[in-house]
Amino acid sequence: MRQNKGQNLKTYDREADKLHQSYNAVTTDEILPKFTARIDALGDVGGLSALDIGCGSGRDASWLASQGFKVAACDGAQGMIDAARQDNAHAQIDYYVDTAPDLTQTRQWGQKFDVILMNAFIFHFDYKGKNSPLNQLFTHVVGLGQSGALIYTNLRHGPIPEGRVMYDIPPQVIEGLSAKNGLTYEYLGRSADGLGRKDVTWSDIVLTCPV
Repeated sequence: MRQNKGQNLKTYDREADKLHQSYNAVTTDEILPKFTARIDALGDVGGLSALDIGCGSGRDASWLASQGFKVAACDGAQGMIDAARQDNAHAQIDYYVDTAPDLTQTRQWGQKFDVILMNAFIFHFDYKGKNSPLNQLFTHVVGLGQSGALIYTNLRHGPIPEGRVMYDIPPQVIEGLSAKNGLTYEYLGRSADGLGRKDVTWSDIVLTCPV
């Protein structure tokens, strides 16, 4: 697992500039319409907090900040964080390096968040076994959510890009982890790839922390 984790981070560090250009070529509304619709439905979000785990280019963190959230945005790759600070800086965003599944830095703060976004992220973690990295990640994420917090995530289905480790996780796995951790699970269906890749699709999922 450590080798896989390191391989992904090295790739994202090495390709940070190219990936930022690609990710920033589309808007959050275009790439995550089901997520933005859920946020719009919340109404006035002034004073609420959001956590963007695996924030990449900072595109989505910037969108959340523009809606009125105070945003904590982390990524395990220093190169991605450096580019996010340059391209998507905002007074309402705190960018920092933190690695999953441990999320040590984030958990040390003791803060609870109203919205947690994990876009194009959780499928980097092996899901098989009782103590799998994905299982560990879910345990930590639940502890970071406020009562009734909205958690949005997705699963990638399709060929794996060279230099990265990904898992084609069935949605039922997330449903099981949700039940285990007391989360409400809602499957929103499949979506086409927002970057136009014909052989890639996404499963969109909303989770809600217990009240």
